[in-house]
Amino acid sequence: MENREAQKKMGKATAEGKGSRKKREKGTFFALFLLCLILGLSAPKAGLTAYASGAFTEGGSQVTVEADYGFGGEAREGRYLPIEVSYSNEKGSAFTGTLRILTLESNMEVYQYEYPVELKPGEKKTEEYYVPLGVENDQIFLSLLDWEENEVVRKRLKLDISSESAVMFVGALSDDPDSLDYLDDAGFNYGTLRTRLVPLTAEKIPENELGLDQFDLVVVDDFDWNTLTQEQEEAVFSWVEEGGTLLFGTGAQLEKNLGRLGSRLLEADAGNISSREIELSGPEEDSRAVMVSADCVDFGVKEGRVVLSSGSTSVVTKKNQGNGQIVFTAFGLADIAEVCAQNPVVLEGLFQQIMGKETIQYLAQDQYYSLSNLYYSIQSLINTGNVARLPKVGLYTAVILVYIVLIGPVLYLYLKRKSCQNYYMVSVAVLAVIFTGVIYAMGAKTRFTAPFFTYATVESYGDDEVERETYINVRSPYNTPYTVELNPEYTVRPVTKNYFYESNKPAVFTGRERYQTAVSLDEAKTEIRVRDSVAFEPGLFVLKKKEGLENRAPSSSVTFYDGKISGTIVNHSDMRIENAMLLLYGKAVFLGDMEPGEKKELDGLEVLTFPISYKYALAEMVTGADQYSRADISDEKYLESQDKSKLLTFYLDSDMNEYFSDARLIAFHSEEEKPDFLASDTFETEGLTLTTARIPVNQKADGRTYRCALEQYPKIRSGSYDQRGNTVYVGEPSEPLVLEYFLGSNLEIDSLTMDWISPEFVDNPRYQYLEKFDGSMYFYNYETGRNDRMDLTKTVYTKEELRPYLSPSNSITVRYSGEAKSDTAWNMILPVLYVTGRES
Repeated sequence: MENREAQKKMGKATAEGKGSRKKREKGTFFALFLLCLILGLSAPKAGLTAYASGAFTEGGSQVTVEADYGFGGEAREGRYLPIEVSYSNEKGSAFTGTLRILTLESNMEVYQYEYPVELKPGEKKTEEYYVPLGVENDQIFLSLLDWEENEVVRKRLKLDISSESAVMFVGALSDDPDSLDYLDDAGFNYGTLRTRLVPLTAEKIPENELGLDQFDLVVVDDFDWNTLTQEQEEAVFSWVEEGGTLLFGTGAQLEKNLGRLGSRLLEADAGNISSREIELSGPEEDSRAVMVSADCVDFGVKEGRVVLSSGSTSVVTKKNQGNGQIVFTAFGLADIAEVCAQNPVVLEGLFQQIMGKETIQYLAQDQYYSLSNLYYSIQSLINTGNVARLPKVGLYTAVILVYIVLIGPVLYLYLKRKSCQNYYMVSVAVLAVIFTGVIYAMGAKTRFTAPFFTYATVESYGDDEVERETYINVRSPYNTPYTVELNPEYTVRPVTKNYFYESNKPAVFTGRERYQTAVSLDEAKTEIRVRDSVAFEPGLFVLKKKEGLENRAPSSSVTFYDGKISGTIVNHSDMRIENAMLLLYGKAVFLGDMEPGEKKELDGLEVLTFPISYKYALAEMVTGADQYSRADISDEKYLESQDKSKLLTFYLDSDMNEYFSDARLIAFHSEEEKPDFLASDTFETEGLTLTTARIPVNQKADGRTYRCALEQYPKIRSGSYDQRGNTVYVGEPSEPLVLEYFLGSNLEIDSLTMDWISPEFVDNPRYQYLEKFDGSMYFYNYETGRNDRMDLTKTVYTKEELRPYLSPSNSITVRYSGEAKSDTAWNMILPVLYVTGRES
């Protein structure tokens, strides 16, 4: 009894001791929790907007990061966004890590861009990164990771993106930017497009053209161009070649604004500056006009064309530069500030002449589409494969029939004859295994075991460099992540479709999502990593790089005069080229195939006039695709012609929409080398390369000049006219089209030629919708004040015949009155006017 009572007391004491320890442990845990909470609340936060900063300390190394974006605190979707990141490693050891930038593409997939970061002890430096933005994305996330991939700093950049209307960024290089304030917040295209003026200085101009991608227009007025470095100048011109517009005001500031560019862009005979009255009018849909008094200067632009004139003054002159243009006004842009501020319609009309009506309309939709509007066009180019990998259906069918016959009557009768019927099921199993192996072996050539590429390359030869623009489609045969390594000399940009084509659900982007695609960019290598991939799902990217010519560009001596071509072209590449064609504006000369080093004589070759608005008809004819009346995927020649036709059409539609004064040599590489966009040869590739070269053309003979009247857009007096396609709308209801063609005020005209579309196109049953203008054509007679009807079969008018129809400034007004002949041909193709004369 006594022992049991003692044990109870001891157990009670032990229980009380344990309870005390538990209470002490709970108290200690609660105290630690409060301490952590206090420390957590007192720690600095990392969620920052436009100017983002943060710091991290580990092992005596403190790294601070600040970030800013764009110009003027605003950004545009669908363009490259410059992000400036400042690092400071204030003390301690060196820092090695990675900057990750997370963004949302137009298809609402998360893309991650990675850049190496190395900081010495005490080092401070600033880096600029260029990241493509998707449509409907107004934020990006930055993370700095150390070498062990521990997150050091994380922050959000909230982007100021206009949601009310599309925005056109206008950069202003001016010593007095306030004088150009009228260019800010101007509304075009019924208010669907508004401008944002961003003052620029020489220090703000980047040395990489991607840093200017946010801009559509850069204005130079009252600015010393020579203050830019050679690298900055090259960046600006590269940006122009990618589609930008560079606008120079001149007048009294001509020499200052152009600086060293004067000898490069202008003819040597710049005239004197004088005060003049010039007329500026509104856009096509508003004919209001005002007279402006401004100091103007006369000058010629090399390979330029006048798009707006007033009397004898060339008000606006354009020069094509790659996919972009350089534009000159005869006056300083600050000189018309008051008039444009008081008459917004005049400013819109001027911008329509500078940028082009189609460009204005395209930019008004840019916030909805951007690069994603080319997704399906690019996909159709490279979502293909090698026809040799297609299974031989007949062979497979024969093997299966043999298998069925063997396991059926043949095997049964054979075993019965041998009295081995008991082995029938075993024999069937053996034959099944054998034929499974046969089928597997037959399919070896049709299977992919690793990611593979299809591509289309456009190789463009310029004056001193060659640019390669390659569209790639990378696909994997498995539902597993994969990585491919690219040549680091190329820039990489994804091409994605617009999410809102197929869905109206709002997308959520918090920055905590896992990326679908990562692009790691380093001087030594470029990697694309894809996770959560679906087998054979296309991944589209556009790659670009530039390099020296290395004497591979074609040489030429070409003259185009009076509708005839002469001269020579030499293929200096080390490859045979196929389906070669010399392309002038609205004209094509088929050259066929050319061997390496071959010289092609042009004299006597046929010059075709093709429909400018239906370039695919030309592409099909030069590649031979028009020779096939039906599809035949078993014919390799058919598939090759289709692929070539699609690539050529894509190039013509995207790169040759405007008038150009020189010529282009266009051809395909006959034998594809291993493409250089991959870092190694481990992946299978299939694709085409289209090579193009700029060819100077002489259009003078015997002191006379042969000139296309469409160098300057005709003025639309009435009716509906498509400038880029040179067509008239004749559907119901329609009024006669009246165009005023400007033949050149400095030309003593000898003759005028009406050049109609070639019968090879208009009479081809494959293109039944091509309609040559058929109706009544009239010339306005300045002596009688009436319209005189002309014979459509007459193509050449002499100087004497033209005298009553020419205005004092050498313009001719033509009235077209036609009717649609079918329900599918409401646009008729007009003639292209060529004029011959002596320059005065």
